[in-house]
Amino acid sequence: MPEPGPGNDNAHLISENSGVCRGQMVKMIFNIYKYMRFFRAAGLAAVLACSLSGCGNPGKKSNEQGLAAYENREWEQAASLFRQAATQDGSVAAYRVNLGMVLYEQGRCDEALAQFDNALELDPENILAIRGRGLVLLFQKQYDEAAACFTEAMELAGGDGELRADLRAYRARARELGGHYTEAAEDCEQLIQDGYETDAMHLALANLLLKTDPDEPSKAMRHYQEAIRNEFRDYSVWLNILENLKAADCTEEYNLVLSRALAMEAESEADILGKGLLYLYDGQVKQAFSAFEMAYNRGYEPAGYWLGCCYEQNGEFEEAALVYQKLLLSDPESGRLYNQLAACKIRSGRMGEALLLIDQGLEYAEDGTRADLMWNRAVCYERIRDYAKAEKAFREYLKFRPGDQDALTELSYLSSR
Repeated sequence: MPEPGPGNDNAHLISENSGVCRGQMVKMIFNIYKYMRFFRAAGLAAVLACSLSGCGNPGKKSNEQGLAAYENREWEQAASLFRQAATQDGSVAAYRVNLGMVLYEQGRCDEALAQFDNALELDPENILAIRGRGLVLLFQKQYDEAAACFTEAMELAGGDGELRADLRAYRARARELGGHYTEAAEDCEQLIQDGYETDAMHLALANLLLKTDPDEPSKAMRHYQEAIRNEFRDYSVWLNILENLKAADCTEEYNLVLSRALAMEAESEADILGKGLLYLYDGQVKQAFSAFEMAYNRGYEPAGYWLGCCYEQNGEFEEAALVYQKLLLSDPESGRLYNQLAACKIRSGRMGEALLLIDQGLEYAEDGTRADLMWNRAVCYERIRDYAKAEKAFREYLKFRPGDQDALTELSYLSSR
């Protein structure tokens, strides 16, 4: 189902433990596969992105320019143009909706919500404004309220099948996150009946059926089989299935799926890496290491990252560092690699080297990696007992992730010293 949060919706514009460094360690990697963004895979493409071409003249040009900027992910430019369109003609709700969507993409959810509310004052039945409110509420973890918005918008959508499917998909996600698994499964089943029968949709439904009917895994397995029919080579999906079967204690089904995935002949280095990840998830570290090493030695650099992780898990920090350093030669502006190498240095006790790497990584990192780098900076200072700098670094980190309980606990400890 569609994953809530900025960056995961561009289809409907109109026209760890406290004190532990944070790098990717093997035992913690698989949460990245937990949720499938099936919205795009379901074929629900951008059905309304250009429908403002006939809007009133005063703000039309600014709006069209804003749409182009939005498609290029130029958020500030898009926001400025949509705001300009709304100023030029304050009677058009659509301009407010578009501005709200840009603000949502930027993570400025309260401002986005205000724009959607402004649009609804102009047009109380504006479906996309209601949908926008639902997206914000979903991201803010107000799941029941979000589901209610999507339901209301569906009732107004009438016979627009594409839009109704989009809204039903988001409602299913809101219901799932709100713990209403049966209702979420019903939404997925309806989407399949309505023709949105995709691998990812079957996967989402199967995951839900494991929660609603844990004693009858055969129901989920039917949909898993649909998701992975033929020689399916998206290993993130295989991992998602294994994770859910393990969580449901479906050992027999887990082994069947794992065996089928590993039995496929590797056709590329990417397949070798994928199999390595399956071995790793199953705890077969030696086989995983061999797969990563083979893919990496054949010139497939993404495998190097996981090879380094395996070295780290085995306590072979020098070997891991050499791999990360070689990868950085090919990708010298990767904040993620700087963070991983810094975390490796922290684990091997080399705080000074780690701090230098963190400073370099911060020059290139985006917000998510920047937060991890700030966390690791705080850990470094704490471990060398420079508590004042550690406290400052944790405060900087909390600007990115204000609700992180580990950081709040560390900060409370440092403040009380």
